[in-house]
Amino acid sequence: MRTITLEEHFATPTYMDGPGRNLKGRAERTGGRLGNLVADLLDLGDGRVAAMDAAGVTMQALSLTSPGVEQLSGEEAKSVARETNAAIGEAVRRHPDRFFGLASVPLLDPPAAIAELERAIAQDGCKGIVINGHCGGRYLDDRAFWPVLARAEALKLPIYLHPTQSPKPVVDAWYRGLKPAVAEMMANGGWGWHIETALHVLRMVLGGVFDAHPELQIVIGHMGETLPFMIERVDSMPPSVTGLKKPVSAYLRENVHYTFAGFNFLPTFLQLLMEVGVDRIIFSADHPIARWRRRAPFWTACRSARPTGTPSRTGMRSVCSGFNGCCFSHHKEHQGPLRRFVFLRVSGELWAVVQRAGLDGRSPRRGKSLRFRFDRLRCHARLAQRAADPETVGAGEAVGRELCRSGLARAFQACKTDRSI
Repeated sequence: MRTITLEEHFATPTYMDGPGRNLKGRAERTGGRLGNLVADLLDLGDGRVAAMDAAGVTMQALSLTSPGVEQLSGEEAKSVARETNAAIGEAVRRHPDRFFGLASVPLLDPPAAIAELERAIAQDGCKGIVINGHCGGRYLDDRAFWPVLARAEALKLPIYLHPTQSPKPVVDAWYRGLKPAVAEMMANGGWGWHIETALHVLRMVLGGVFDAHPELQIVIGHMGETLPFMIERVDSMPPSVTGLKKPVSAYLRENVHYTFAGFNFLPTFLQLLMEVGVDRIIFSADHPIARWRRRAPFWTACRSARPTGTPSRTGMRSVCSGFNGCCFSHHKEHQGPLRRFVFLRVSGELWAVVQRAGLDGRSPRRGKSLRFRFDRLRCHARLAQRAADPETVGAGEAVGRELCRSGLARAFQACKTDRSI
């Protein structure tokens, strides 16, 4: 079985001397984990391939690490984007069966961005776009960027919307007064990245991006950047107020795909599964920030769980089969592998629970019945966690034991000691 991961980062020496100089400086001062991180970002050769082999990763999408080129302008943005995409192209030529790329583009110059996108697709093995958050405080609902979105839609290219730190006035307002180390973490991976990205997606929806470009597909990481938790709440903004063609949640289920990106947390996954369905969930590890070898046990347990019953729905679904068709179909040489773009196996027991709850890939109904189904499925998630620790399994927890035998609780056990992002 092929495992293809989508949010895996790299950098070039030129990038580390420019937009990445803060990270490089910290790594040079402290060494240790940061030093190893920079070394791994710069490795597009045998070391990266060996790490993939050790974790059972067949193929990965290379994307420029944050803050990317989005905070650059003019010739610097064009130069860094082109140099970055050329590095992807060289890596793809050396390892064509292991790498493909997500192109960086100088968004603040839309004609140049379109030209670089088309060049990277034709020459550098890129199959999509990575955008590292806002562009100097401007978001993708800004109509100045829509020609780039229209070109991505026409080429059937997905856009990976990666987090970045909020604009400085927001950071100052939200995190002022905290200890410097705490403020830094809160503004980034501890909280701010995820809220910032969720806001960006909602701006795209409410700004009419997907009404204007209904075939456009974006991808976000970290199990949805908090959006699955809020997916029912955002529908308190009805189309009669927003002026949209559909409820907000419809766009989150039809124009957005979601990756793990280091969030190997079983209850979080179950909620994402319940809200958007398995066809919208994609593997990623967020390497080298979150290493493949520390994430692989969760994937493996989910994929290899053996059903003990015979549910009417198969325990394995090809995640994003439609995503392959709409986003990669023009790359004829990759139609075969990318038809199996990502796999996710869920045990027969869990699928039976999902089916009984009426949540097997369909948009859930709203109201009291939804809350009841949510509580019931969340209870099963808790039982799976408890089953991971045999000492807490009570005599009446038959479902927990079944989940444990099926492999889901082992998946939780494999990742519960590593809660890093």
